[in-house]
Amino acid sequence: MLRERSLGGHLRFEPLEGRLMMAADLGFSSNDQSLLDYQQATQSASQQSALAAEGEALVAEGEDAPDLVAFAKALAAANVKFYGAFWCPHCRDQKALFEDGKNYLPYIEVSNPDRTLNQTGIDNNISTFPTWEFPGGQRVTGTQTLETLSQLSGVAIPTSSNPSFVTIPDTTVAIGSPMHIVVDAYDPNGNPLTITATSSNPSVVSATVSQSNPSLKVDVHNFGEMVFQLFEDKAPRAVGRVEDLVSSGFYDAANNDPDIGFHRVINNFVIQFGDPTGTGGGGSSLGDFDDQYNTDLQHNRTGVLSYAKSSDDTNDSQMFVTEGAQRSLDFNHSIVGQLMEGEAVRQAISNVTTDANDKPTTAVVIDSMSIFDDQENGLVLLKATGGTGTADVTVTVTDSEGNSVSQVVKVTVVADTSNSAPFLADISTLSTPVNTPITFNLQSTDVEGDAVFYDAAKSGNVDYTFDINNDTGAVTVTPPTGFTGAMQVLVGVRGATAADTVDQFDTQLVTINVTSGAPTGIDLLANSDTGISNSDNITNASTLQFQVTGVQSGALVKIKAGGTVIGQATASSSTVTIPTTNLAALGDGTHTITATQTVSNVESAASPSISVTLDTTVP
Repeated sequence: MLRERSLGGHLRFEPLEGRLMMAADLGFSSNDQSLLDYQQATQSASQQSALAAEGEALVAEGEDAPDLVAFAKALAAANVKFYGAFWCPHCRDQKALFEDGKNYLPYIEVSNPDRTLNQTGIDNNISTFPTWEFPGGQRVTGTQTLETLSQLSGVAIPTSSNPSFVTIPDTTVAIGSPMHIVVDAYDPNGNPLTITATSSNPSVVSATVSQSNPSLKVDVHNFGEMVFQLFEDKAPRAVGRVEDLVSSGFYDAANNDPDIGFHRVINNFVIQFGDPTGTGGGGSSLGDFDDQYNTDLQHNRTGVLSYAKSSDDTNDSQMFVTEGAQRSLDFNHSIVGQLMEGEAVRQAISNVTTDANDKPTTAVVIDSMSIFDDQENGLVLLKATGGTGTADVTVTVTDSEGNSVSQVVKVTVVADTSNSAPFLADISTLSTPVNTPITFNLQSTDVEGDAVFYDAAKSGNVDYTFDINNDTGAVTVTPPTGFTGAMQVLVGVRGATAADTVDQFDTQLVTINVTSGAPTGIDLLANSDTGISNSDNITNASTLQFQVTGVQSGALVKIKAGGTVIGQATASSSTVTIPTTNLAALGDGTHTITATQTVSNVESAASPSISVTLDTTVP
């Protein structure tokens, strides 16, 4: 985690007077569905220094540094108590001073979800946050330096150069539902850490460490930070949108009034954020992007970061974080990341009081979001490779000095009780010449390998016809006679039997561009041909004229040298003459010249080509 150090590499112990909150300050008081049916249904610590990356070395290699994880554990073992409230900024600052040690502090929550004092706070006569209580009954209030806490508790701040990580519980992996386990690691002197994992029984379960993925930090006002690893290796389109929005400052409080926050909170389900309107219906100026699924990414644990949407392929800026396994969302929402640090923050947000619309009664807002390179933490992907069984997975964290720590995690592979819905492979924009039917094949993935049912429905006002093979996914679309332009067909896939998902169909809107026929010919006119003959296509003229034949009246006809447009004109008949002075800009030499025509905003294929030699060199 980010930490405060002096130039000498040691912890900076500074006065923190004034950093407390009085309870009174806050007013405390004591499956036969068709796709057409589906389509119709759908429409109705105050941070004082910043580092480029977590894990950046802060002291000389080999030198011991204050071990704040060990210090927090020692305070708990000494029966020190830290009373606070989840919404208290000074409690947040206090936790931040302990870096990764905050997970082990003897923290006692004394606030109810509605921010009133809970029974523990009442019983212990807590009126100021934070309140520290030491053996013997001595109390101090406000944010304390680490040195003060050490002196008052009698617990020395340990030093070490050995890495550590949060204990990983034994894990169950379902066949067909790979599980990510979080390695929340820490190095006292800030060295970058390397994570490895090995399976004792790779025929039952494999263990793979995710490599080189970026991370996302979400700084929630007064609550603290949540850190996610982003699945750039498995969902690049979804991660790309996060990176674009974060780099633009879209989520940052400095750029929003009101601040963007968590507008939908459902305890034991999800916390949702990212809508600048706070209504659930807003988004960014970038618009929607298409769903992106990967069989390794499933909503099978707490802390999955996933995109919210209103219907298929309407992802934008809103995301949610899961609490518990939410398998009904699998392959209905695009997963983008996994929570690495900040589970207490997520839980605190999940527990806040909400109104009838699941909106927090007291705003929970985002201060800032940032992308960074996390050199401390990592994810291990556990994947069943055969039948049921068990394996021991050894997770090892090693720092750059060679110090390491390991844990053996017992992994049990079981049958999956959730039946996921299938999803379609991406379909690119298609093209067909005028009066020409087009056939394309839908492809899909079903984790369980179950039989699937393909379907299609007309979209838009173009009077085309279509046919689909519900078993194979072969789709044939026949444009209206003489039609040119774009037409769209809605295609989808669902399980042949019902899946355990909220939305049975995965759909895509396929665009088919019906193009005019390519121009039949192009020629350099004789008055532009200065070669030995008027038909050898050799010229030194600065202004050239080309004649294009076989075009449609009203079409925009373009002349291209390679891929560069050098001239264009609108045809008024089946032949058009186009002058150009732009070939000279490409330099002397032989150029391949073609022509296209654009009708109804759809450009045709290229005409047969000619070679024109430009030679302006004086003999």
